[in-house]
Amino acid sequence: MNIVAVIPTGNRPKEYQSVIDWCYDHNVTPITIATSEEADKYAVGAYISNRELNISKWWNLGIQRARQDFNPDYILVLNDDVQLPEGWLRQMVAAMLATGSSGASGQRGGKNLISGYAFILDAYGTDADENLVWWYGDDDIQRQCELADGFYIVPNIRVKNLYGNSSVSRFAEQIEKDRIFFEQKWSIK
Repeated sequence: MNIVAVIPTGNRPKEYQSVIDWCYDHNVTPITIATSEEADKYAVGAYISNRELNISKWWNLGIQRARQDFNPDYILVLNDDVQLPEGWLRQMVAAMLATGSSGASGQRGGKNLISGYAFILDAYGTDADENLVWWYGDDDIQRQCELADGFYIVPNIRVKNLYGNSSVSRFAEQIEKDRIFFEQKWSIK
């Protein structure tokens, strides 16, 4: 089975290396989206350099590169600061195979919401909506998958996201724009 991981990174070389090591340990081909000059210096293997502040675009750059160069069965989208629990990949792949879903992740906050920092997609299905610049792109992917072949939340598996809310105050204005766009797109009141 051919699995590729898309990993955007900007300024966390130690955490990033931990995710890269996990990829190598699990026979996953990493594609790094280096979002800063610092990341250009520490990125390993296949990587794309992009400075545009748009996480959905970063995901798409990696997804497109995976499809073009690696012919994957599945694509993982991983933050550079995740700590994946033992058996995570096995459980994600098993969920995809058992359910025929377009995507899967563990639980986020005990709810049936995508863990946007660590999820798996059918390699030739969903792309991110680049109108969602910083937040809600993961929720949008979940909804797109639900309309296709489904999105499966694997129960009782949680991924640690070390710096999950570190950008909230810095990008509050953009996050609000993303919320409005997401709610209008999906007719959420």
